Amino acid sequence: MYKKINNTALSSSVSNSRLKKYLAETEGNIDKAIALYEKNISVSESLYTALQGVEICLRNTINRQMCLAYDDNWLINKNENLDEHSKYEIDKVFNPKGSLTNDDIVAKASFAFWVGLLSDKSDEGLWRKSLYKCFMVKNGKTRSEVHKRMNAIRRFRNRVAHHEPILDKADKMHAEIIESVGWMCEDTSIWLRSISKFNL
Repeated sequence: MYKKINNTALSSSVSNSRLKKYLAETEGNIDKAIALYEKNISVSESLYTALQGVEICLRNTINRQMCLAYDDNWLINKNENLDEHSKYEIDKVFNPKGSLTNDDIVAKASFAFWVGLLSDKSDEGLWRKSLYKCFMVKNGKTRSEVHKRMNAIRRFRNRVAHHEPILDKADKMHAEIIESVGWMCEDTSIWLRSISKFNL
């Protein structure tokens, strides 16, 4: 039989600063604040499938188009259209002994790297030559709307990863994640929705 949890003691482990928003929403009731905190944990956990799905779909879709437009080693060769920050991100995962393949770098590069390839710096080069083809489902999307959406998802992903309160944004963001995958592949979007554990 489990010992009854003392939520006041628990608040010391979680920290008052982390519980501040939950306490504000529950008029300072520690028991209700902890319950809301637990709900935030559960919802964050349920978002993992969608967040993993959009990140993997984005990086593989971009990689496929870049390989077609340039070459299969565009990351290893640091394509000339990449800005300095993108090259720096590649350097962070690159093995100086040269044992990493292009696919290894695809798997290891951060979500921020892939989202950065969609920024306004790529408008004249990568986007117009290649990356616009990644988002051609249903008449396509502009670079600015794709970057704005993916950057919002990146920020939301970071909030989930850093255990921040996300309950007020979860429903909207889950829907936008599924929709964004549909910009790249409708079948993948349908599949992702079917296996998502999200339940607000």
